Amino acid sequence: MMKKYCFNMIEIILAISIIAIGISSVMALFTAGIKTGNATVASSNMPDVSESLLNHIRQKVEDCRTKNGWKSDELAKVAPTSAVEGAGDFAADLVEGSNTDIIKGDNKGCFLYRQLTVSQFDNTGKPSAYVPAFSAVATVKRIENSLNDIYLSNPLDPSGASFTETLKDDDNTTGKDMVDNFRVVLQVTISYPADLPADQRESKVHIMEVFNDKYNRFVREEEGE
Repeated sequence: MMKKYCFNMIEIILAISIIAIGISSVMALFTAGIKTGNATVASSNMPDVSESLLNHIRQKVEDCRTKNGWKSDELAKVAPTSAVEGAGDFAADLVEGSNTDIIKGDNKGCFLYRQLTVSQFDNTGKPSAYVPAFSAVATVKRIENSLNDIYLSNPLDPSGASFTETLKDDDNTTGKDMVDNFRVVLQVTISYPADLPADQRESKVHIMEVFNDKYNRFVREEEGE
């Protein structure tokens, strides 16, 4: 009769250790795969996200146009000339909630973009709560206009020499004022994902010009403004 062999404690511990190491390795691969997958999805989404944010910001700036220049107070909320304390604090918008805004501004030059997924339903089966599946932050800063010539056609004399008259004059003073009234140049930094600290996000910088179609030097001169 053969003697039965029983595993001793040392062999059992070794076997458990080997299994644990194997499972840990597999879990590490899963974690790395999930991170890589999320990064790939984010990268593929960013062109559409950037376009949505840039179009939204452009519209906000265009809403500030007047025939005399810009609504300076409103423009400062969209594109300040320097960083504003407390800007970009969207912590409350990055948790589960009922807010369905896709893009939200903070009136300090920052905008939050969110792709939402339903997290809860009410008794009737309608969505009652959402959680951000992906989010990005756009930080907008108004930067100084370059003094390159900008040419306007004169609607009062479209065939005359003033057709190519420039907004820039010889002393670069009045001309610069006119350039500033006619055009703003924005630096838009889009970083993602928004739920990470700012120094750990991927980011892209866009330079965007917005022109003031309501402002016209020639009409102002004709009206004696």
